[in-house]
Amino acid sequence: MSEFDTNKFAAEVVVQATERAAAQVVDNKLVDAIRRLYHTLADAYSPFLEKTYRRVSTIRTFLRPTESIDLLQAYIPVKLTDREQDYSVEDLLDRIARGDSFVVSALAGRGKSVLMRYLALSMYHAPRGKIPLFLELRSINSLTSKEILPFLHSQYRGDSGVSYADFLRALEKGYFCLILDGFDEVSPPDRDHIEAQILSILDDFEACPLVVSGRSDDRFHSWEHAHVLHLKPMSYDQTRALIETAKYDEDVKRVFLRRLTPEFFEKHESFLDTPLLAIMLMLTFEEYAEIPHSLHEFYRNAFDTLVRRHDAMKSQFLRETHSGCTAEEFKRIFSSFCVFTYSKSAYAFHRDEAIEYLKRAIKQQDLEVDATKILDDLIESVCLLQEEGFEISFVHRSFQEYFCALFISNAPSGFVEKYLEEASLRIHDDVLPMLYGMNPERVEEEWAYDFVEDIIKKYPTNLRGRNEKFLRACYPRWSADVLSKSVIVVIRSETKLSRCLAILRRFYPKMFESPKGRLLPEVEEWQAAVVSALKNMESDGIAGLEGFSSHIDDSDSRPNEGKVFNFELPEECGEFFDALYVGDHTGVLRSINRIRIAQRKRREKGQEFLTSLFD
Repeated sequence: MSEFDTNKFAAEVVVQATERAAAQVVDNKLVDAIRRLYHTLADAYSPFLEKTYRRVSTIRTFLRPTESIDLLQAYIPVKLTDREQDYSVEDLLDRIARGDSFVVSALAGRGKSVLMRYLALSMYHAPRGKIPLFLELRSINSLTSKEILPFLHSQYRGDSGVSYADFLRALEKGYFCLILDGFDEVSPPDRDHIEAQILSILDDFEACPLVVSGRSDDRFHSWEHAHVLHLKPMSYDQTRALIETAKYDEDVKRVFLRRLTPEFFEKHESFLDTPLLAIMLMLTFEEYAEIPHSLHEFYRNAFDTLVRRHDAMKSQFLRETHSGCTAEEFKRIFSSFCVFTYSKSAYAFHRDEAIEYLKRAIKQQDLEVDATKILDDLIESVCLLQEEGFEISFVHRSFQEYFCALFISNAPSGFVEKYLEEASLRIHDDVLPMLYGMNPERVEEEWAYDFVEDIIKKYPTNLRGRNEKFLRACYPRWSADVLSKSVIVVIRSETKLSRCLAILRRFYPKMFESPKGRLLPEVEEWQAAVVSALKNMESDGIAGLEGFSSHIDDSDSRPNEGKVFNFELPEECGEFFDALYVGDHTGVLRSINRIRIAQRKRREKGQEFLTSLFD
């Protein structure tokens, strides 16, 4: 890893930033004032810039969880897309240098955090006139005051005398680039508050580019001043490059690469197009010489492989585990640990916090073992956790999700229903699909079957307006954000019913597939239909929409003056949903009915099998 010269970096940033300022103003005194501010900040932030550089320039990999690897040696260039065109990372950096802001969205294991570190590192090596301020958003979870800008200022200024006002002034001038990693790792109760701060930063500091990473979240598309990009899956060539550069046994890599043909990649693309899963697949393939069919089987094999890797090392180096636990005991304790930490949205913790969680897990599993020794095993022997400085975290969050699903699937009767309806679940992660994959019968018997039956009974086919009544029960409160002639309509608050519907979608994703071949209207046509529906509700006297028509009709005279209208849907809301869902708002209940038919067929099949056993 190359040494970081803070003085050289600061000098380059100051020169570039001053040149940019000089091009925008003609007053030399103002340019000098800006130069002095930049010098002051660069000097004051120097110690933390060095610390940040060291942090972003290395990574811990799944293959080497206890060792820091030079990021530039392990990095494989990626592509991003906005669904219309592709972007290279260089394209992204150029746009950031011009002041554009982005959301980088991707599934688990796609390399979001590696990319965010690479962006920061690239801005250290080729400054572009901006200082990157890097923040892992999960670090806010443990704070009492969850304020992004004051926290960043306190972190970077250290013991210097740089005032918060100077920091805000530099943000206004575009001196910084904010790189915020892991929105999905923010505790769910705090996400609305963090989102509001991010939107405020985007509005108040237009010259300051901001990049946020996170798993797919519908809210990102309403962030008007940030362009949403998605990390593309790896190609065949990228996957080969990833395996070739991985620090692992060369013989194992050679055997796996021989098997990794274009045909093999195409057949197992769902695993091989994701960096984490591709590496794990190499390990499990070394052990099992076969490819699992489902995600939960994959993680089960991965855990068994990690345990066997330790056993092989133990026989080679005569090294016992710290705790003396069997593989099954590890699995039981770690699954309890994961359900406790997942429920608290804890992904990283100090050592004493991890030990407390493990004590609860050991007690829950009715075992007698030292929590400190279990923690050492999870870090050193089984490598499911990693320790970096004073922080302990999962080697990857997907392991937390798998073991959480494993715990739920094996929990006592009645636990599934209670957990699904009351726990702090992240709908978009992999806990729900893995749970269903592990034990579909239990999921249906304890929750899904009754939920579907209740919906069908409450909204029968002969009920007039049943589709809009159902959707209104799911999403009663909305907001219409008007800017110029554009209207962004968003759900203001969800209900228990909408949350359960989202869970059902995760259990039966294929049942909710969009109908193929239906033509969607142009955006302008869709907007016009939504605006018309909102105007009609306003004329019907719906509270919260007063003045909507006059505001949108007069928007040409004040194009930058936005306004938000909060309203609750009336009983008769078919026109609104018809406009919103482009004439097909009946699809949700049709999907639920398909699920009901499939559930009943599985039940009948099970009964037939039992009957045949005892005939």
